Amino acid sequence: MDEKNQFSNFDLQQIAKLPAEIAAFAEKYPTDILNTVNFRDKFNFSESYVPELIEIYYGNIIHSDGSDISIMNGQLKHYKISNVNSNIQSIAVEIDGECAYIEVEGKEIINRLSGLVLPDVVIEPSILLHSVLKGDKVAHQGNREVLTDLLDLSKRQSHLNNVYSISVNIQSELNQVEVSQQFLSPSNTSVESFQQQLYFLEQQLQEQQKIIYALNIQKPSEIILNLCFDLGKFKQIFEQQKEKIELLKQELENVINCSNHTVKHSQLQNWISSVEIKVQQIARNSYNQIITVLIPKCETLKSQLEVQVKELKNKIKQQLTNW
Repeated sequence: MDEKNQFSNFDLQQIAKLPAEIAAFAEKYPTDILNTVNFRDKFNFSESYVPELIEIYYGNIIHSDGSDISIMNGQLKHYKISNVNSNIQSIAVEIDGECAYIEVEGKEIINRLSGLVLPDVVIEPSILLHSVLKGDKVAHQGNREVLTDLLDLSKRQSHLNNVYSISVNIQSELNQVEVSQQFLSPSNTSVESFQQQLYFLEQQLQEQQKIIYALNIQKPSEIILNLCFDLGKFKQIFEQQKEKIELLKQELENVINCSNHTVKHSQLQNWISSVEIKVQQIARNSYNQIITVLIPKCETLKSQLEVQVKELKNKIKQQLTNW
């Protein structure tokens, strides 16, 4: 293997057979040129061919987690914005595992599209939002873990009520809720799923508030310690959700501000533009929902947490004073 050029002797022999103006791109765009060698002489896709998987790669890079855009049977499956601020000089389109189109620095070096009809693309908001968050450490905690933590806390509070007979009628609504599988799925990232989780957290905080206000300072210190533990857990869950929402907001801003990519092939250009226009419209809608719904709800929950921390501190001070 020639380390400098990243090509084997066989690769170099095949590249030498390419037109000189294409072979000249080999060192700068090795992946695209190797694909050119492998697919340049293949037959064009026919007009009647129905693509199953369409993948778009920007920037002559083979990503460990796949293409920049992936479309399966007319539905968006993956959308990456890693190249949002890059000056893209190459684009490659694969159809069902075969390279169908490559353009480098404005020069078309493979075009097997012929009269192929590219499909209308359906984009589910949850798929798009999951894609823009995918790969970030903060996104690794799925909805299932967050809701499981909330349900565990709900059971803990219910137990405290039974053991210490606090003199208010408190029954956690979360114990009665059947959490839908769509909200438990870690891959379901949507404004609605975040809203549902914040709603669950708000319900729990309301129950916690009742317990704190009804707390008799003569109760054993164990219950106060448990309440402190629960409040700390609520704060942790809240901060995790807030961080994910802020990250999602930031990534959606990147999508909205991303410049559309251009290619010389007019049909392909129109098709890519139609996909990116749909993506940006969904991103705008989701961004507006985050601004108008999720962020105000986060501020409300933050205030509730601050009130409870203050009230619990007062209870602890009163208990210490009475010792």
